[in-house]
Amino acid sequence: MRCPLRVAVGCLSVAAFSTVGLSQSDSTRSYDVNALRVESHFGDFRIVRGVDGPVVGTIGTFKRVDLVKLVAPSENAMKEARVFNRNHGPGTLASALGALVLGVSFAVAANNDDASWGLVAAEVAGSGLILYGGIRLNRAFNALSKSLWWYNRDLRH
Repeated sequence: MRCPLRVAVGCLSVAAFSTVGLSQSDSTRSYDVNALRVESHFGDFRIVRGVDGPVVGTIGTFKRVDLVKLVAPSENAMKEARVFNRNHGPGTLASALGALVLGVSFAVAANNDDASWGLVAAEVAGSGLILYGGIRLNRAFNALSKSLWWYNRDLRH
Protein backbone atom coordinates (compact mmCIF):
# COMPACT_ATOMS: atom_id res chain seq x y z
CA MET A 1 0.00 0.00 0.00
CA ARG A 2 2.83 2.37 0.81
CA CYS A 3 4.69 1.74 -2.43
CA PRO A 4 1.80 2.66 -4.80
CA LEU A 5 1.17 5.82 -2.75
CA ARG A 6 4.80 6.86 -3.12
CA VAL A 7 4.69 6.16 -6.84
CA ALA A 8 1.52 8.24 -7.21
CA VAL A 9 2.99 11.16 -5.24
CA GLY A 10 6.20 10.93 -7.26
CA CYS A 11 4.31 10.95 -10.56
CA LEU A 12 2.22 13.93 -9.50
CA SER A 13 5.27 15.90 -8.41
CA VAL A 14 7.08 15.16 -11.69
CA ALA A 15 3.98 16.19 -13.64
CA ALA A 16 3.70 19.41 -11.63
CA PHE A 17 7.33 20.37 -12.23
CA SER A 18 7.17 19.59 -15.93
CA THR A 19 4.05 21.77 -16.29
CA VAL A 20 5.83 24.68 -14.61
CA GLY A 21 8.78 24.20 -16.94
CA LEU A 22 6.56 24.23 -20.00
CA SER A 23 4.72 27.36 -18.95
CA GLN A 24 8.01 29.18 -18.38
CA SER A 25 9.30 28.23 -21.81
CA ASP A 26 5.98 29.33 -23.36
CA SER A 27 6.26 32.73 -21.70
CA THR A 28 9.88 33.02 -22.84
CA ARG A 29 8.84 32.17 -26.38
CA SER A 30 6.01 34.68 -26.21
CA TYR A 31 8.45 37.32 -24.99
CA ASP A 32 10.95 36.52 -27.76
CA VAL A 33 8.22 36.86 -30.38
CA ASN A 34 6.32 39.90 -29.00
CA ALA A 35 8.91 42.13 -27.30
CA LEU A 36 9.49 45.51 -28.94
CA ARG A 37 12.86 47.10 -29.64
CA VAL A 38 14.23 50.12 -31.51
CA GLU A 39 16.73 50.00 -34.37
CA SER A 40 18.34 52.99 -36.06
CA HIS A 41 18.20 53.04 -39.84
CA PHE A 42 19.59 56.02 -41.86
CA GLY A 43 18.23 58.73 -39.57
CA ASP A 44 14.98 56.96 -38.81
CA PHE A 45 14.13 54.74 -35.89
CA ARG A 46 12.32 51.50 -36.52
CA ILE A 47 10.27 49.72 -33.89
CA VAL A 48 10.68 46.00 -34.43
CA ARG A 49 8.68 43.18 -32.84
CA GLY A 50 10.57 40.12 -31.65
CA VAL A 51 14.05 38.85 -32.29
CA ASP A 52 13.79 38.77 -36.09
CA GLY A 53 10.29 40.12 -36.41
CA PRO A 54 8.62 42.68 -38.61
CA VAL A 55 8.96 46.46 -38.45
CA VAL A 56 5.77 47.63 -36.73
CA GLY A 57 6.47 51.36 -36.81
CA THR A 58 8.89 54.02 -37.97
CA ILE A 59 9.84 57.25 -36.26
CA GLY A 60 11.51 59.83 -38.47
CA THR A 61 11.92 63.55 -38.83
CA PHE A 62 8.33 64.18 -39.84
CA LYS A 63 6.75 60.77 -39.37
CA ARG A 64 5.90 58.78 -36.32
CA VAL A 65 3.98 55.71 -35.34
CA ASP A 66 0.93 55.89 -33.05
CA LEU A 67 2.81 54.47 -30.11
CA VAL A 68 -0.28 54.36 -27.87
CA LYS A 69 -1.93 51.77 -30.14
CA LEU A 70 1.28 49.80 -30.44
CA VAL A 71 1.71 49.32 -26.69
CA ALA A 72 -2.03 49.24 -25.90
CA PRO A 73 -2.17 46.23 -23.57
CA SER A 74 0.09 47.90 -20.98
CA GLU A 75 -1.40 50.86 -19.10
CA ASN A 76 1.97 52.25 -17.95
CA ALA A 77 3.36 51.90 -21.47
CA MET A 78 0.37 53.79 -22.86
CA LYS A 79 0.94 56.61 -20.37
CA GLU A 80 4.55 57.01 -21.51
CA ALA A 81 3.48 56.69 -25.17
CA ARG A 82 1.16 59.67 -24.70
CA VAL A 83 4.13 61.68 -23.39
CA PHE A 84 6.07 60.64 -26.51
CA ASN A 85 3.23 61.66 -28.83
CA ARG A 86 2.81 64.99 -27.02
CA ASN A 87 6.51 65.93 -27.33
CA HIS A 88 7.79 64.41 -30.58
CA GLY A 89 5.82 66.55 -33.06
CA PRO A 90 6.44 69.94 -31.42
CA GLY A 91 10.09 69.07 -30.77
CA THR A 92 10.68 68.09 -34.38
CA LEU A 93 8.89 71.15 -35.73
CA ALA A 94 10.68 73.58 -33.40
CA SER A 95 14.09 72.08 -34.17
CA ALA A 96 13.53 72.16 -37.93
CA LEU A 97 12.17 75.71 -37.86
CA GLY A 98 15.04 76.85 -35.64
CA ALA A 99 17.61 75.28 -37.95
CA LEU A 100 15.99 77.00 -40.94
CA VAL A 101 15.90 80.41 -39.24
CA LEU A 102 19.46 80.06 -38.00
CA GLY A 103 20.73 78.89 -41.40
CA VAL A 104 19.04 81.72 -43.29
CA SER A 105 20.24 84.33 -40.81
CA PHE A 106 23.84 83.03 -41.06
CA ALA A 107 23.64 83.09 -44.87
CA VAL A 108 22.29 86.64 -44.91
CA ALA A 109 24.87 87.75 -42.35
CA ALA A 110 27.69 86.24 -44.43
CA ASN A 111 26.60 88.29 -47.46
CA ASN A 112 26.08 91.47 -45.44
CA ASP A 113 28.95 93.70 -44.36
CA ASP A 114 26.86 95.57 -41.78
CA ALA A 115 25.80 93.98 -38.52
CA SER A 116 22.08 94.21 -37.99
CA TRP A 117 20.03 93.75 -34.83
CA GLY A 118 17.48 91.91 -36.92
CA LEU A 119 20.04 89.30 -37.92
CA VAL A 120 21.24 88.95 -34.34
CA ALA A 121 17.64 88.54 -33.18
CA ALA A 122 17.03 85.91 -35.86
CA GLU A 123 20.14 84.00 -34.82
CA VAL A 124 19.09 84.09 -31.17
CA ALA A 125 15.53 83.06 -32.06
CA GLY A 126 16.76 80.20 -34.25
CA SER A 127 19.09 79.00 -31.52
CA GLY A 128 16.28 79.22 -28.98
CA LEU A 129 13.97 77.17 -31.18
CA ILE A 130 16.65 74.51 -31.64
CA LEU A 131 17.20 74.37 -27.88
CA TYR A 132 13.45 74.16 -27.16
CA GLY A 133 12.99 71.47 -29.81
CA GLY A 134 15.92 69.51 -28.43
CA ILE A 135 14.41 69.55 -24.95
CA ARG A 136 11.05 68.33 -26.28
CA LEU A 137 12.72 65.61 -28.37
CA ASN A 138 14.75 64.49 -25.37
CA ARG A 139 11.51 64.11 -23.38
CA ALA A 140 9.93 62.25 -26.27
CA PHE A 141 12.72 59.71 -26.69
CA ASN A 142 13.00 59.15 -22.94
CA ALA A 143 9.25 58.42 -22.93
CA LEU A 144 9.68 56.10 -25.94
CA SER A 145 12.29 54.12 -24.05
CA LYS A 146 10.13 53.89 -20.93
CA SER A 147 7.07 52.96 -22.96
CA LEU A 148 8.81 50.05 -24.66
CA TRP A 149 10.30 48.96 -21.36
CA TRP A 150 6.86 48.89 -19.67
CA TYR A 151 5.34 47.05 -22.63
CA ASN A 152 8.09 44.41 -22.57
CA ARG A 153 7.90 44.10 -18.80
CA ASP A 154 4.17 43.45 -18.91
CA LEU A 155 4.60 40.70 -21.52
CA ARG A 156 5.97 38.40 -18.84
CA HIS A 157 2.78 38.52 -16.76
